[in-house]
Amino acid sequence: MCEYREIFLEVLARHKNHSKWDNAEFKAIKTISNTKVGSVGQDFIENLCEKLDFVCEFPLNKKNVRASQSPWDIKIKDI
Repeated sequence: MCEYREIFLEVLARHKNHSKWDNAEFKAIKTISNTKVGSVGQDFIENLCEKLDFVCEFPLNKKNVRASQSPWDIKIKDI
């Protein structure tokens, strides 16, 4: 019988993250899905703008609710 689990684990071990991430402060960014990396970046920029008291605008949908899909995510006034 084919030991698919062992084969997969061997291949996975060869493709693990570089050791530079082992003790990195932001290593969690390597373990989340690619789509969530974008969400992390967007949330970071939004929180940073809030802390710096930057005025921001977000895209709205037809119901005047913040859009989840848009060609742009945030406009920072005067930047």
